[in-house]
This record gives sequence, structure tokens and C-alpha cells, in this order.
Amino acid sequence: MTDGDFGNFFEKLGELRSSGEFGMMIGIIEAIPEGKRTFRMTVELARAYCDLAASSPPADRDMLLRAASLLGGVSAEGQNDPEWLASLGTALFLFERYGEAEGFLSRARDAGAGGECVCGRTVDGMLAVCRARREGVEPTEVYSDDELFAVNAHIKENFGVFPNVMHEICSPDISLDICVIPPCEGHDCYTLVTRGMGAHKMDVPDDVSPEMFGRAELLISLPPDWDIEACMSGVGGEALYWPVRLLKDTARLPIENETWLGWGHTVSASADNETPYDKSVGFSGVMLVTPGAYGKDAAVCRLPSGDEVNFYQLVPLYPSEIKYKLKNDADALLDLLSDKMLSVVDVSRPAVVDRAGDEVGYGLIVDDARTHIEKIRKNGLAVDELSAYSHMALYLRFCIEHDLMSDVFLDACPDIESAVLEQHYGFDLRLFIRDDERCRGVLTLPFFNCDGVDFTKWYYIGEDDSHSFMRDLEAYAEDTFSKRLFGRPPKGGDRYLYLRWGEHYYRAMAKVMEARFSQWLAGTEEPEGDPYISKDELVDMLPDFTGPRGCLATDRIIIDGEPVGVICREIPEPADRGWDSGWRIMTADEYDEYVDGGDDSDIDDKFAVYDLNTVCNYDSHIVDLLDAPYGACYERGDDGSYYRFDEDI
Repeated sequence: MTDGDFGNFFEKLGELRSSGEFGMMIGIIEAIPEGKRTFRMTVELARAYCDLAASSPPADRDMLLRAASLLGGVSAEGQNDPEWLASLGTALFLFERYGEAEGFLSRARDAGAGGECVCGRTVDGMLAVCRARREGVEPTEVYSDDELFAVNAHIKENFGVFPNVMHEICSPDISLDICVIPPCEGHDCYTLVTRGMGAHKMDVPDDVSPEMFGRAELLISLPPDWDIEACMSGVGGEALYWPVRLLKDTARLPIENETWLGWGHTVSASADNETPYDKSVGFSGVMLVTPGAYGKDAAVCRLPSGDEVNFYQLVPLYPSEIKYKLKNDADALLDLLSDKMLSVVDVSRPAVVDRAGDEVGYGLIVDDARTHIEKIRKNGLAVDELSAYSHMALYLRFCIEHDLMSDVFLDACPDIESAVLEQHYGFDLRLFIRDDERCRGVLTLPFFNCDGVDFTKWYYIGEDDSHSFMRDLEAYAEDTFSKRLFGRPPKGGDRYLYLRWGEHYYRAMAKVMEARFSQWLAGTEEPEGDPYISKDELVDMLPDFTGPRGCLATDRIIIDGEPVGVICREIPEPADRGWDSGWRIMTADEYDEYVDGGDDSDIDDKFAVYDLNTVCNYDSHIVDLLDAPYGACYERGDDGSYYRFDEDI
């Protein structure tokens, strides 16, 4: 039989190799009787044994012997075949027989081989290593003993103790290790940190200090349920191994491209930013950020020479997010990513920018039903997937009833507000969250007004377990099922997903949320003094106005009644775009402090949130200015009219 008789057999093998599933390749090929295997099959089998042997150092000698035996059995056909020559050269290299390996690799190159052999290296790269090792010269840049001691101490002190280190079989440029730090108190994740990248001093631009920014190490944090053993050994395939490959490839990029990496830089898997790291994930690139979850001291390690090694965390990004960052800047994208998204890799997290380049709910996600649906499916929970939306509907209803929703939400969803407040028969808020394009299964901060955003940050997405919505929900579920099932929780855990939807459920949790809301209110500060114009005297001056109606105005205007002097419109924080118009209203002499205020300025404490209609009652001329773009500033003249001057605010 010939290779052509096996259809897409070899295409399938290529896919398995790309995914790192070498064991499966071996099983598939060896299922074919030896007498029916073609020459190419035998070479593919030998190469798979070499790849599997090299995936978990030190190389497995039995596998290498098997590979050599297979290749020896077809040597007559392989003398001029580039794949056969490259595979045998790889096997000899792993046996540390560098002189012999060099001979076969040279012949493989002359025969046209140029693909990867082992460790992701080309034939030329392997030849360089073979020559150097045969001559007893390591072509690597390495830390000195004192530098290595400093880097090790920094990693242990700031990221954690690493009982396991992934060593490379061959390191033709830098000696790159990956320290594997298991989950520990305060960091429920696996942290993988490179060690060795910083031995190479990067080629930084002339205006960048090489002592401060010329050296770097990288890290990535994986969730606690990541199969780290399979990841380290490579037997789990590319679906588990891609973060390791990402660290290795990114660490070598400055050497291979004679460039540098620093904070905010993005690195993509392909030139078009579209190719994912693996078919199991949608991420196609990363951004380098400060490892904020580990404290400010974790970002920089000072070497004995005085040089600094910067530690950057790799945050995986979707193609749309990379394009958004390149169009805007790193800070703009960081505003859209939550702390959780920045701290630990979540392969199921939603993109914060859609394919059209638009922000998805401004990216500040309070809760995403997909997270809870994944629990149901992964754990085989015996519940309807609609239950993933129940607790989200509870919270949304509570906020609607307590006037915590933003102008944008209310303008877009007046039908939802009336259905909740009027308790329309048969209305199910869960279906709105699941099906309506205004929600799409996600709650975001721009759904809420100023108080709603602050309360949600404090209660729903805050990290203080003493006042946590999900913790309260679990406590209620535990109490419910302990009474009903005599202390036996439903199988699979996640008891809140088993709670039966209905009015009784809402009323019980509403009491809990009401208590938390009162607790939060007790910690907020209200402006001192009564408004100069009372609420009863306010006139509706914006009957047709749509969009966010919130603004910031100073006490001297709203409380003391002094004339408005300057109004400026700045771009609101992403979380506040549901309520914040961006307008800042102040007296003339407060403007200088607003623009030039530094750390000692207390101008922010003088502002409070008001409805635009309230401010317009203090000066009706403001009504005609409200459609001005962000960045616009107006100063009130002696004649009472406003004259535009723009500042970079």
C-alpha cells in the first residue's frame, strides 16, 4: 500500500503533532500492523517517540531506543529523505551523541529539511547547538551565581516557593527555566515564572534606560484546577501546554528579533493577530502588565550590579482585544478588563471587545451566566441551565426596586423597569438576562447608577468575604438544604444553583440584601448642608434629554449657591458610563485646582454627584451646552454667557 491509500491519515497526524498529542499519534500508527505501515508512517512514528521522549526531561532513553530502532529498520529508504535524516539526528542529539547528530542534521538540511525537530528548534538551530556542545561551548547567556541567587530569592519572596522547575533539554541562547509555584494562601492559582530570560540584556530604544528596562522575566497564572502534571509532561497536549510554550516563545522574542519587551506591549501568535494558541482557546496574543496581585515589590528585582529585572505578567487576549489596544492604548484596554481577568487565566472568559471593535458592556463584568452554566455542565449537576440566571435576576430586581439603575439602562429598558415595579404576571427576569440583546447573559457595571456601581463593587464583585453577595447566597442555600435534606447538600456542590426560583426565594434573599444595603449606606458620606435650591423648587428643564444624566458639581455651587464659573466635559471611567455624562461643574477659582491639583489637592472631595437637571436649575445657560463633545470646556463671561476653551483633561 502507498501513502495515498490512507486519505487524510497524515493530515490527522499533523494536527495531533501541532496539539502535542504524541502519545495518541503513537497509538494510532501502532494500531496498523507493522507489515502494512508505509515508510512515511514509520518515520512519523519514530518522530513521535522522539517528541514524547523530549517532552519531559530528562529524555526517556527507552523511547529514544525505540525511535532509533524504527528508523534503522527503514534506513535503506531513508538515506536521502529529509524527514528520516532529521528524526535520526534528533534522536542522536537526545542521546548526547552530538558529532553523529550533526552529520545527520547537516544532511537533512541539505536535503531540504527546515521544520521543527525538537524543543521547537529548526534544523539550523539544532546544528548550532550540536556544534557548540560537541566543542564543549554552551551558546547561552546565563545569570552569574550572585545574579541567580538574587532572582531566586525574589521569586520565592514575592511569588512563592517552587518545588518544581521545568528545565530545557537544549538552550542555544539563554538558559531558560520555568518555576512552577503551586496554589498557596492568598493566591489560589498555579504561577509559572521564567528564570533566565533576564540574563540577556534587551536592545532597548535610546530613550529607554537599559539598566532599568533592559532585563525582564515573565509569568502567567493558571487556575487551580489546571492539570499541571499533564502540562509539565506535555502528555495533556497543547490544550494544557500552550501557556508554557507561550512563556518560552515570548522570552526568546527579544533575542530572535533584536528588540525589547516592556509594560503594555502586546505579542501575537501570528502577524494578523487572529491565530489562537490552540483550538481549545480563543486567545491569540498577550499583553505585558505589572503583576499587581502580588504587590508592588514583585514587579522589580534589583541585581547586585544595580541592573533591574522587570517581572511582567502575561494577560491572554482575544483578537478583537489586541486590535482595540493597538488602536487605543494599553490603559484603555486595562480599563475594560476586571482585576479577575488580569490575575488568572480564564479560558472561558468573555471578550471585552466585540469583533466590530466596540466595547462589550464597557467590559466591566459583574457576572456572566456562562461561568455558572460551565459549572452545571462540567459537574453534571441535575438542574435546569436557567438556574444559572436566577441569582443574577435576584440582584437586578433588587437594584431596580431600590433606584440603583443607570440612565442608560432605564432609557434602553423602560419595559423591564415597569415589569419589575408593577410585578407583571408571568414576567421572568431571568429570560431577559438570558435572551435580550441588551443583556446577553451578562450583568455589567454600566447597568447601574453611581450608587449602584459603588454598592455593586462593594457587595457583588468586591473581595471582602464579610459582605459578599455570593457568600450570602451560598449561606442561604446551605441553610435551606440543611433543613430540607437534614444536612446533606445536593450532589456536586454549588448549592445556590439548586434553589427553586420563585417569589419566596426573592423575598428571603431581599431581606439579606436589604441588610447589606443599609450596611453599605452607613459607610457612605453625604454632602454637608442643604442644597441652595431645594428639591421642591427644581423645574424639569431637560424633558427630552436622553443619555447619562449624572454630573459632578462642587459644594460651593450646590450648597452655597455661588455662580457657576467653568464647566468641563471629561471622558468618564468605563464603569461609570451608564450614569456619568462627564460634565464637571465648578466655580472659576476652583478650576485651577481642578486642572493643576496634585496629591495635596482636595478638589475631589468638593465634588458630589447630581442630576444634570439640578445644575441647569442653577444656571439655565448650561442646557444649550450639554451636547458638547468630551474635552470641551466653557468659561462663564461677565455677561452670563459661556465661551468655549478646550483643555487636555
